[in-house]
Amino acid sequence: MATILLACVVACVAAETVVQPDHADDDALCGMLSRSADPGWGRWRIYGSATQERTLRQAEAKCQQGHVDCCRSAGVVYRERVVAPEVELAKARKLLGAACEMEDGEACRQLAVMYASREGGVGSEAEASEYREKAALWLGTSCRIGDARACVQLANACAGRAPSCAAGRGLAPCDRALSLYRAYCVTGDAEACRSLGSLVEEAKQCAGEAAAGDERCACAEQLRAVEEAEVVAAFRRACDGRDGHGCVELSRRYLVGAPGALQSGGVAASTFERACTLGVGEACVILGWAYAKEEHGVDAALSAAVPKDLLSAAKLFARGCEVGDGYACWELGRAYLAGRGFRADRGQAVEYLRRACQDGVDNACEDLVKLGATLGVSGQ
Repeated sequence: MATILLACVVACVAAETVVQPDHADDDALCGMLSRSADPGWGRWRIYGSATQERTLRQAEAKCQQGHVDCCRSAGVVYRERVVAPEVELAKARKLLGAACEMEDGEACRQLAVMYASREGGVGSEAEASEYREKAALWLGTSCRIGDARACVQLANACAGRAPSCAAGRGLAPCDRALSLYRAYCVTGDAEACRSLGSLVEEAKQCAGEAAAGDERCACAEQLRAVEEAEVVAAFRRACDGRDGHGCVELSRRYLVGAPGALQSGGVAASTFERACTLGVGEACVILGWAYAKEEHGVDAALSAAVPKDLLSAAKLFARGCEVGDGYACWELGRAYLAGRGFRADRGQAVEYLRRACQDGVDNACEDLVKLGATLGVSGQ
């Protein structure tokens, strides 16, 4: 399932605080939108298209006023949305470009990735290289004055082989990227740890001609040499640092008994629960399926580690839906429809099935058709 998207009225999931877009001051809106677009905070979502569009319009207006956080964050949101991909990717390029011109290194890095992979059919390697260099320049400056987050983002840029990453250090870009990830992960930087572990996992999938043009595979050779025990340690540090996605990856390693993670369905279950609490809807769904004894490819060790408990399953689905996971909303709708865990309530069932359908879950749309309910999506 997909991991990253936008929060209703720009919600900060981990802190359980909400800022209403119409009344938020500039710093609150830009800052909260920035954090909600960070993968470590779980998915982002705005419930209701009117609220979603209003929030993004506000962010774009503040971008025009020079608020770099809003330029970058709105650009990231548009890049991730799938409502009208070509139009939204064009908006993403414009907003990220504005932030890059304001010397925001992470925005430059995002643009480099977009152009390198020709998202929306636009871009070239020459343009990607230009933005990689800008990213390395601005992030390098911030990193040198002690900005840990900039150092981690610099590592991401170096993983794309920006030549200036190695300037004066005697290290190739990929080697410098690994050096930065390791240095900041050891200090407990959750984002650095998650990035290190995730990039090693992605490197394992890099093979053939298709991988040759994929920026995520730029450092595959060096990353594949990283020992699995180091990956496990990185995800453990990320999870300890309240990074939900780090907890999910750590859980998976407890299920298979990876080096440094003794096989244990019980520990995996508690770690999935922590990830769910931290706002990762995928973790809520996986653990909910285990409690409900649903198939869905749930690991046998995880299923055996928890009892059949439909109420616990329904509560997990509710939590996942709350943080914007479409599959969680689908399962919650099904629970209300069948009276599993919660008292049967057709109205509630339709509401959550419709929410899942709007989030792209085809099974939920099919269930709505069977119920004779409207889909609630544009044009239907």
